[in-house]
Amino acid sequence: MKTVLKTFAAALLLGVAAMGVAKADPVKIGVAAEPYPPFTSPDASGKWVGWEIEFIDAVCAEQKLDCVITPVAWDGIIPALTTKKIDVIASSMSITDERKKTIDFSDKYYNTPTAIIGPKDQKFGASPEDLKGKIIGVQVSTVHA
Repeated sequence: MKTVLKTFAAALLLGVAAMGVAKADPVKIGVAAEPYPPFTSPDASGKWVGWEIEFIDAVCAEQKLDCVITPVAWDGIIPALTTKKIDVIASSMSITDERKKTIDFSDKYYNTPTAIIGPKDQKFGASPEDLKGKIIGVQVSTVHA
């Protein structure tokens, strides 16, 4: 966990430095506005909670940074970073070659394997041939969409 925390802290600091944020300014941490439990979601009071929020809080506390969670619509989160509306993205984003053309990434700090699920009584495989002709739901604007 310490290695993960150090990696994320380094990425956060590099991101802040790259964006030219003044030391006194709060660091705007962009998270997807769409709830994504257990990583990020608002609780009943509207406060953002979840694993990534706890991770962000720990890194900001360790680095003595004033960080502000800034919800941004997923489709606009990269443009928000490139136009400096946020300083860092911390939102379970898959690292792709296409995204690397626009933004920099830290080292991957957790693995997100693809899963295919369906009704218990329905038998199907996970190969493209097995799924041919099936209606498949995916999360919008992800590597699976």
